[in-house]
Amino acid sequence: MKTEEIKPFLSDAVVVEVMQAIQSTSARLIATYAEDLHRTLEQRRFALGGMLELARALDAWRLVRALEAHADELRRQIEAL
Repeated sequence: MKTEEIKPFLSDAVVVEVMQAIQSTSARLIATYAEDLHRTLEQRRFALGGMLELARALDAWRLVRALEAHADELRRQIEAL
């Protein structure tokens, strides 16, 4: 018997809620560890890589795009240092 793959559906509202939580955590980490901002941003960007990998595996493309945008913003912040 073949099992069917279950694909979750993430509505726009869920994607917004998830991204708000992710961005809030990023802001909190940046504020908490501001003395080593470069390292903090690098670690957060690395963590986003894992989140992106999971979102891609789930075919959650709206979430992928939102995570990529957040990762790009962190990259720009790193480059500005």
